[in-house]
Amino acid sequence: MGVSAVDNASLGVSQMVFDTDLKSDHPVVFYSGKVAGDTLMTTVGMIETIGGIAGFGGSLVLDATGALLTIGITVGAASTGAVVHGAGMTSRSVDNLGNILSNLQNVMFTKGKNGEKEK
Repeated sequence: MGVSAVDNASLGVSQMVFDTDLKSDHPVVFYSGKVAGDTLMTTVGMIETIGGIAGFGGSLVLDATGALLTIGITVGAASTGAVVHGAGMTSRSVDNLGNILSNLQNVMFTKGKNGEKEK
């Protein structure tokens, strides 16, 4: 679960820096953990995106006052960053989730208990 969370939150950068393609003696448990991590990070990404959109709306209100323009611009920039990161994390999580569910299906239906091919 942690590997998926870090991979999605870093938008895949951690996969380039660290070897996150781990092997497990229990592939069903391993892939189930990755499904849980990707599902969690999909939710976190959507919440971050929605929060960024709300912050951007707040920045427009601050900009409209004139006196708080500097704060409004700062809030707008931070909100834009949150929207971009949240959308990217959601997209990566959903993409990974599809791949992992496919791998999990292959492990569960074409392999034996320990991930070995059935005879």
